[in-house]
Amino acid sequence: MGLVFSSIFWALAHPCPLRNPKDWQGGKTEAAASYSQAVRDAPIRTPKPAQVYDDVCVRSWYTLEQPRRWMYPASGHSLNREYAKIGGLEGLRMLCGSCPACTTSEPAGCTGDFIGEQPDEFDEIVDSLGLRAELGRHFPATTPLWYGLWIEPVIPPAGISVVRQLLGALETRNQRRAEGYSSFLRVLEVAEQNQMTLHVQRTPGGTLGGPGPHCPRCTALQDIGEEIVCTVCGHVCSTKLSKWRFPRRQRRRDDLFTQLGERRFAEITRLSLISQGALDTELDFLVAAILERERTRPVWEAEQERADKAATERQKRQDRYKRVVLYKGIPRKGDQFRASAFRRLLERYVVLGVEVTDVSHCAEEFVNYRVAYRGEDPFEMLDKWLAEGLCEWFRASVSVPDALLYPQPGTGFAAEE
Repeated sequence: MGLVFSSIFWALAHPCPLRNPKDWQGGKTEAAASYSQAVRDAPIRTPKPAQVYDDVCVRSWYTLEQPRRWMYPASGHSLNREYAKIGGLEGLRMLCGSCPACTTSEPAGCTGDFIGEQPDEFDEIVDSLGLRAELGRHFPATTPLWYGLWIEPVIPPAGISVVRQLLGALETRNQRRAEGYSSFLRVLEVAEQNQMTLHVQRTPGGTLGGPGPHCPRCTALQDIGEEIVCTVCGHVCSTKLSKWRFPRRQRRRDDLFTQLGERRFAEITRLSLISQGALDTELDFLVAAILERERTRPVWEAEQERADKAATERQKRQDRYKRVVLYKGIPRKGDQFRASAFRRLLERYVVLGVEVTDVSHCAEEFVNYRVAYRGEDPFEMLDKWLAEGLCEWFRASVSVPDALLYPQPGTGFAAEE
């Protein structure tokens, strides 16, 4: 699974008919923000399809092979329907355009997020500007200091000025890695000028399967183990560390074919195909093929569900095979190994005929993360990384042959304990 970087979510508190007073992010505000982000991103997404067509904001895509690969809208929402009570898309623009909490030219500029953490550089800037004591007056003490900014759900009004100064210096120092700070600096300025409450929330890193084990106070990633003290903020973490999960904002996946109706869906699909370079002579054929695919979706999705279920069962069997057979007698931490143990594991893979699809070096500092994919010799990569001084933890993804997972009865690995 791919790595997921931690994000900082923010929102300015301001009375708004789109928000639930008990939810500062607000469902409808978030939907408007996704439209706003899509509009801003549209110029840089070519040759991919755009994400906004008329009043429809597309969230996800399906693919069609006819004969090349085409993408067409899967889920999303119509802003005219979503915001009918305030006059649809135009009403939304008027509402947000006159709102003092809107920090962009598009709707819902009162909420957003950014990625771009640089804890070490942030500490250097704090010390170079002599602001460690000032920062400590407004934020909890952490090591690095970066994590302390996001522990409390609200940035203290008196602390906004020092955060602006530090993030401004950080952006100036490294433009390429601090691109996400520009919009947040505008938010800090608006919050300070208009005396608005600024809510913040930091998500822990992890994989596409979910956040990794982390401190519930500062959300810094932590090792799984017995009761420990967080090395970043000093919070005493319980033995349930590995089971913590950070609440993510809910993403609705509205099916556009059902939501818009066949006629309107066909119009939006045609626009998406044109944006991908479809010719006039093939548009009718492609749209008809897509409509037929959507009409018969319940049938082929049921078949896909059966296939997915079989794949899931196979994955469970493979995971158990790794625990019972492949990892037997080799010291490990989860699915990570020290160098000598990892070499033994790779040798075992060769003997059993298990294919290695990728190997990686895992480290607390992302800068020391390495990965090599199928086609590269895992032994060579291990030796190379060790020569570079990378000697923390190693892991490998594998594909176990069916002959090992499903042997003849009485000849090998059994499905049950």
